[in-house]
Amino acid sequence: MILPLFLALVACPRAPQEGWQPLIQGRSMPGWTSHGTASFKWRDGLLTATSRDRTLSWLVYEHPFGDFQLEVEFKAIRGNSGIQFRSRHPSGRPMVGLQVEIDADPQGASGGLYDQSRRGWLQAPSKEASEGFQAREWNRLRVRCQGDHVQTWLNDRLAADFRDSAALEGVLALQVFGAGTEVHFRNLRILDLGRSRWRTLFNGENMTGWRPVGGGRWELKDGVLLGLHEKKDPDYGHLVFEEVLGDFTARVRFRARMGNSGLYFRAEEAGASGMSGMQAEIDPRRRTGGLYETNGRQWIIIPNAEDLEAWFRAGKWNLLTVSAHGPNLHVALNGRQTAALFDDKGRKSGRLALQLHGSEDVFLEVAEVEILEKDRSLQVLPSTQEFKDSRLESVVTLEGVHPWYPTSDSESWQKRSQELRRQILVAAGLWPEPPRMAVEAKIHGMVVRQGYTVEKVYFQSLPGHYVTGNLYRPIGPPGKKPGILSPHGHWTHGRFLQRTKADAEKEIAAGAEKFLTNARYPLQARCAQLARMGCIVFHYDMVGYGDSQALSHGAGFEDAAAGLRGQSAFGLQTLNSIRALDFLEALPDVDPDRLGVTGASGGGTQSFILAAIDPRIQAAFPAVMVSADMQGGCVCENAHHLRVDTSNIELAALIAPRPLGLTGANDWTLHLEERGIPQLKALYQALGVPENFEAWVHPEFGHNYNQVSREHLYAFMNRHLHLGLPEPVEESSIEPILPGDLSVFDESEHSVPKDSITASGVRTVLEAWSNQQLNRLSPRTQADWETFQSVIGGALKSMLHTRLPEPGTIETQDLGKENRDGFQFQKLVLRRVGYQEVIPAALLMPEEWNGRLIVAASPGGKEDFFRFRQRTILDVKPILETGTALLMPDLFLTGELADSAPQLPIDSARHSRYDGYSYGYNRTLMAHRVHDLLICLAFARDLPGVHRVDLFGRNQFGLVALLARGLAGDAVNKTLVHWPMDFRDVQSTNDPSYLPGAVRYGDVTAFAALCAPHPLRLISDRSLPNLCQETYLAANHPLEIGVFRNQDWAEARTWFHLPN
Repeated sequence: MILPLFLALVACPRAPQEGWQPLIQGRSMPGWTSHGTASFKWRDGLLTATSRDRTLSWLVYEHPFGDFQLEVEFKAIRGNSGIQFRSRHPSGRPMVGLQVEIDADPQGASGGLYDQSRRGWLQAPSKEASEGFQAREWNRLRVRCQGDHVQTWLNDRLAADFRDSAALEGVLALQVFGAGTEVHFRNLRILDLGRSRWRTLFNGENMTGWRPVGGGRWELKDGVLLGLHEKKDPDYGHLVFEEVLGDFTARVRFRARMGNSGLYFRAEEAGASGMSGMQAEIDPRRRTGGLYETNGRQWIIIPNAEDLEAWFRAGKWNLLTVSAHGPNLHVALNGRQTAALFDDKGRKSGRLALQLHGSEDVFLEVAEVEILEKDRSLQVLPSTQEFKDSRLESVVTLEGVHPWYPTSDSESWQKRSQELRRQILVAAGLWPEPPRMAVEAKIHGMVVRQGYTVEKVYFQSLPGHYVTGNLYRPIGPPGKKPGILSPHGHWTHGRFLQRTKADAEKEIAAGAEKFLTNARYPLQARCAQLARMGCIVFHYDMVGYGDSQALSHGAGFEDAAAGLRGQSAFGLQTLNSIRALDFLEALPDVDPDRLGVTGASGGGTQSFILAAIDPRIQAAFPAVMVSADMQGGCVCENAHHLRVDTSNIELAALIAPRPLGLTGANDWTLHLEERGIPQLKALYQALGVPENFEAWVHPEFGHNYNQVSREHLYAFMNRHLHLGLPEPVEESSIEPILPGDLSVFDESEHSVPKDSITASGVRTVLEAWSNQQLNRLSPRTQADWETFQSVIGGALKSMLHTRLPEPGTIETQDLGKENRDGFQFQKLVLRRVGYQEVIPAALLMPEEWNGRLIVAASPGGKEDFFRFRQRTILDVKPILETGTALLMPDLFLTGELADSAPQLPIDSARHSRYDGYSYGYNRTLMAHRVHDLLICLAFARDLPGVHRVDLFGRNQFGLVALLARGLAGDAVNKTLVHWPMDFRDVQSTNDPSYLPGAVRYGDVTAFAALCAPHPLRLISDRSLPNLCQETYLAANHPLEIGVFRNQDWAEARTWFHLPN
């Protein structure tokens, strides 16, 4: 059979990242049995199959699969092999079922589809796939079965694409054939996609759902539908199915006694014959299985007469199968494809109808009419359209409106502000803060101006990374003076901003500036005026601006590895601001009790962030930045976790009750007087210091820090840093310093330091620092353990943005109960009160409940515990027989929710540049799932009659369960989880296990230790980490943590009180 060209060019879809099951683990091969004379040996991750003779041999995996995706790498040295799937193995006989071919011969058919012991070759591999085969080298093979759709890929090239419903489930097997055959396999894994099943459209008792139209008659006899038509009647007769179908696979079991008939699909009631649309032909004489379009193209495909003679069973029951998916149509007779039409331009939906041909004697018997669909026997939701999860409806981005509603009392604000400060520090990778270095600044190159001096400064904020800037000091009597940090923001050339004369004149004409020099050099004007007022000002570079050129601005930290380690441009810039404050505070002429910060735009972001996390700042004036609207567009203003459930208004408020001043303009701060200023006034009023908040909005100016705004700053600092100057404080003209003369580095004595490092060096230093901190956190005493809980537990809360719900805050929707095989199956939807979340869950209650409830989480949701009964520790039926109840949820985007959205909504405009634009405002997928699991644990805790809740996490969802256990407190007794990977193994920001900061805060080892003192067992072939042992020992419960090997299921079940 020739594979259509378009099929060969279809790209192989990217494999999902979760839910995969290795089919061979450990040192043995549990679940596999060998049949035949061949040898199958497993060692060090490699399976070698060799045959001794020409007989067929199989290595059979006895667990059946229905819909799945299978991946394996193979190296064929000699001979013929293959992989059976959806197969059965009759005792003492060859296997029966589908096989994807593997052959050592480059001219062979590797990747093609063969039906063992039945129909033979179904489809040869595409030319492109065959050309990509690598003889005697490793090749990648993928098989995907979804319903009747069977596809194979060889080295990511589509090899076969076929529709077949002869068997919808069966076992897997590795096959070898021929003397001397040698094939190697590795990385054999499967993704279970559930089951598909046939749903009857005809119940054999009546014609409910069907409507007769036109001539002839339809009768029921002994459960069989009879279609009868006489030649004298010219009208065609039809039995129309009322439901309109789009994509579908349907089958009809029929016996054609006499005359012409057919199965209409994607049809409508129109035309002289009564129906218009596609028809699969039914005729006892000819052309059965052909494709015809009534009132259209007429005959499209006529089957081969010789094939029909072999396949059609005259006078007997036959099976006609029709698949219509998108533009591709397939018809099969008794499992043999009779017609295939690709890229059809016709209707994409319509009705089914059985036809009786007009002006003919027709006698048609129909025993079954069925449609193929996903097995939904475990489905909780009647429709995902009726139960919409708000988390799939929208995504928070830096744009739009971000409202904030302040607390009305100081106690609540104190608690909230502590949580937010920790969230900022975690977002910056500075929780806890890296070790402080002594600031050894180089200060040189003084320039004297009227009333002030300007010097050049550089120092290390971390080894090899330098902060650069200019220090403005007042000329006057000695004594301690206020210190003010001045980050410059995203103005062109940053600290070296120099406007053209024409642009400066426009500013003056608009009333924004008074002096030409100040208008051309507004950043110098601000620093100079503050110095003249008696302040010491440090005007420092953002990374990638001015003299800070070792790293490009905002670059070097956008990948998954940096995110996992809590490294970001925002974090580095924040660290620089802290170190700049260290430098300023340490100057002998600076008063450490009078420190302020001011900057505009991106410099405004740095200003309010520093004021939020560093109590040394006594007054902050972020200009034209803080608003409830746009939150900051640069990578340096965004980081993972930073603004989840908060916004710039609230973050700026964290300085309260210390003084805060704001300005707004005709930019994203335009509506500050409507949303922002009233809320901030209310907070300061509640804290008893309304005089400490001031704000001005100037809609007549665009984005600026012009003289009008600067003079608001001068008055603000005069009042709150207690300068004692008469007001109004007006700005004076300056004598500017050219940018080249402000530069810190030169070609002689003060060249760029040789130990200056780039982004990779910064990342190395930061990781070394975080590792040192983790080592110091390792508990030895009770006090150490409490510190560990505070630091790691606090970080986890800020990364997951959730907590265990309080009693009475869970809303439960009961969708019905069913009695099934000795237990009650209850369908539930769980959510927090007041939130539009959807968590479908199955509560399985035994007839005599003992009060114990196991909450079980798995990548495929609740269905996994029914699909994998022979391959999971948690075997449902025996557990229920012991009197234990089970709660099995579909956590966010798993189970029946998996098809409701292709992925977690993200900031599609910016995510590819830096995922912090998404995960700085929204939870990650991992965090959503932990959040859902905590809701389930709270439901279990509050369930009447429960006296014990245990937690189980299967495969990758062992990580989800472990993180939830870390926040669950006393709500959970025993926890048993798989430990399949570490967070450091995550390679992509799109991986479902991606959790920014997870490696920074100790990875799985630290989160397991965080569960102390509660009973915890990890399922892994690794040893128990020292940190876990030490933490449980410090918590006085050293025996409550341990590891079970992957194959030690009997021991694990015993510990978890499960039947063996």
